[in-house]
Amino acid sequence: MTRTKTKVATFDRPIPAEGLASFPNRHGVEASIQDERKLQRFWFWTAPRAGIHVLVQAGQVPRTYDLLGAPSGKSLLKDAVRCPFCGSPRVSYPAMTRKNLLPTIAAQVMSALRLMGREYYCEGCQYTWEPVSS
Repeated sequence: MTRTKTKVATFDRPIPAEGLASFPNRHGVEASIQDERKLQRFWFWTAPRAGIHVLVQAGQVPRTYDLLGAPSGKSLLKDAVRCPFCGSPRVSYPAMTRKNLLPTIAAQVMSALRLMGREYYCEGCQYTWEPVSS
């Protein structure tokens, strides 16, 4: 039986993600980190942004957010990439599927031809927005 992991937060840098992942682990919720920065650079042809995700088992998401809502957990989300519309820390960049090859290839071609820009995608409310130049 495969256990599905769900993203609970997204970060630009590994240190804050590691801090967040260790917090639920200390409270009995198994959390792990998925680093997509190399995937973004080599497959999505983009500078890495929002590429570090903290994951927990799908059934543990409510408990994880309860833990993070406690006073000792709130500061762990301060460096998370958040949706400007709903505030969710469950964000992807670029807004391309990682589960199916054909749509990703089509999106890559459209991006290369400048027919489509690279955008952030909120998994909470499905809002998309363009990155701010830095």
